[in-house]
Amino acid sequence: MPQVLGSNADPDSNAVQQFDLELQWCIQQLEAALTTSKMASKQGQDAAHLLTILRSKKTPVIKKRQVMRSSFGDYRTKMAEEEKKLNKGKLLVSVSCDALNVTAQERICIAAPAPDKKSCFVKRSAVMCEPSQNNFRFNFDGPVDKERTSTSQPTTSHSNFVYKTSDNSFRPGTAAEPTSEVELTLSCRGLQGKDLLSKSDPMCVTYVQPFGESRWVEFHRTEVIDNTHEPDFASKVQMSYRFEEQQRLKFEVYDIDSPSSNLEDHDFLGVAACSLGQIISSGKVQLPLSQRGLRAKDQQGYIIIIAEELVALKDEVIMQFSGTKLDKKHFFGKSNPFLVFHKSLESGDYVVVHKTEVVKNTLNPTWQKFSVSVRTLCNGDYDRNIKVACYDWNSNGKHSLIGEFFITLRQLSEGHAVFQCVHPEKLKKNSSYTHSGVIKRDLFEVRQVYTFMDYIKGGTQLHCSIGIDFTGSNGNPMSPQSLHYISNVPNAYEQAIQAVGGIIQDYDSDKLFPVLGFGARLPPDGKVSHEFFVNMNPTDPYCREITGVLEAYRNCIRQVQLYGPTNFSPIINHVARFAKTYRDGASYFILLILTDGVISDMPQTIQAIVSASMQPMSIIIVGIGSADFSAMEVLDADTVPLKSGGVHAARDIVQFVPFNRFASEGAPHIARLRLAQEVLAEIPTQFTSYMKANNIVPRPPQENVSVLPPDPNIILTAI
Repeated sequence: MPQVLGSNADPDSNAVQQFDLELQWCIQQLEAALTTSKMASKQGQDAAHLLTILRSKKTPVIKKRQVMRSSFGDYRTKMAEEEKKLNKGKLLVSVSCDALNVTAQERICIAAPAPDKKSCFVKRSAVMCEPSQNNFRFNFDGPVDKERTSTSQPTTSHSNFVYKTSDNSFRPGTAAEPTSEVELTLSCRGLQGKDLLSKSDPMCVTYVQPFGESRWVEFHRTEVIDNTHEPDFASKVQMSYRFEEQQRLKFEVYDIDSPSSNLEDHDFLGVAACSLGQIISSGKVQLPLSQRGLRAKDQQGYIIIIAEELVALKDEVIMQFSGTKLDKKHFFGKSNPFLVFHKSLESGDYVVVHKTEVVKNTLNPTWQKFSVSVRTLCNGDYDRNIKVACYDWNSNGKHSLIGEFFITLRQLSEGHAVFQCVHPEKLKKNSSYTHSGVIKRDLFEVRQVYTFMDYIKGGTQLHCSIGIDFTGSNGNPMSPQSLHYISNVPNAYEQAIQAVGGIIQDYDSDKLFPVLGFGARLPPDGKVSHEFFVNMNPTDPYCREITGVLEAYRNCIRQVQLYGPTNFSPIINHVARFAKTYRDGASYFILLILTDGVISDMPQTIQAIVSASMQPMSIIIVGIGSADFSAMEVLDADTVPLKSGGVHAARDIVQFVPFNRFASEGAPHIARLRLAQEVLAEIPTQFTSYMKANNIVPRPPQENVSVLPPDPNIILTAI
């Protein structure tokens, strides 16, 4: 294999260098046009304006790319064509004559272009590396030996050779995509009122359109803001921006009136669509919200979208604030204060990034500590202004401003702790006015945010338990209409096991799966059980790999009688008991429940989930068949947190997906892939939320090398 020299550069730095090269080419093209072309006055002004944008260090990279693309089209192809013309007639590959025993007289020399020839093309080597006489060289001497002297004889072996190019941006085996991470801030104005006695409780759902497809895929949901027609959502939409693609986005706004995560259960307030490129090029866009079935003149409300490029940063800050002697806003009571944190953008706008909870009826509140990423709060700029506004909460949604102040992360990190809360209107009208109370910073800490990959590389194991519904509503397993019918074609239960378990087992070193059943009558006396081992071996309940799970499932069908009811709480509590003993971050548990019907013990199940939310575990529920699964949506608390006995779930640990949604999408293997993608999408976030809540940091990356067996699919293909 050829060895690459000079390829130790960081791929990210290579991407930056490549962009700098392209930027310089575009700048030189504009400069040449201004100095040599006879432009009209307006054209000259436009070209000069574009030059200013491209030269400015304050212009975001995304904006520069937009200008380069709109001005020059496919500038990369044009650069390549110009380079090709310049290099025509010039030998780009120089063979080592010494290695081939070629004399000086036998060398073939081809003249280079005249040195005085003018060109706007920026030579890649001038930007990427030191000047070199040869752009490309084959070295048939083999790898360089540091101890070899100048008198060493060249080897005649041509089996190993080294090649070197002047383009250090090319690094075999890596990828350097021309993308940027962007953050979208969403706000709405003039929303339609759907509630009779109050305003709407809006939430915005963002959809993306996969490249080359016409379908829409849900990407993000904001928080729900109560009782307002002008929400400023604190939850941000973060995504990768690729300027070569038209990335279509759709925004739907709903009035949320129940805990259901099913959007069809809520009032639709409007929809808007555009491309990410349109948002990026403008920085801030306003789109009308269209109503289904209404004429254009009858539409009501609009959405405002602001985009900002994000820096690569993993830090987050943990803060806590308190207030003293805040202004009294209620005649018969005190105030209900809460804080709103705003990030300043390069455009001068301020956008909401965090809201504290409301502390009722006090002028001396202490708010709970909270965490927010440095990237979200100030995009990594410790000197960027952060506006903090203190409001008095009102049930009608019209919150009263108590006062505001401005800080930076640097000030907070350097010990600034007390800030006067000033109402700007009072300051203008009253010369003797000083402030409306004092806000104190009680806690400030910066810590690194760890990713799912950090923990996995540190050796954290994922342990998957599987719960299977053996209730009578599945149908007689002897009938082909039964959901448990065993044949040469995998049934829906088997497909779900293969899809989800096949991925999870890659992260489990022992690949042993405990499989639990519920809702069946067991031999020998027909007693109903909601917590039995499917392999019928209580002393060794584990099934080896997914093939063992499927084998145990098929054998169990022949030994039990399907019965009922559908109780989830016993198997949830079973796995939670195990998870409770492994709270150090070395293990994380996933319970996959496959069911065909509505839960019979909903209160007990909610209580079990709320309790399990404090343990290192997640629950995946896959609905099999065509039953009404609307009650399951309550457990998938994407919209409203679960609560039992006045206690809220510590975090969202449930993901529910109906299998029928994917079963109709073509071949069974495609359905399995789509199902696995959907149900496992939230696992990394749920996983890291537990680690973060319990202050668990990942262990150092493991140094050992895992020896993997051959892939049986590859072996079969080769045969």
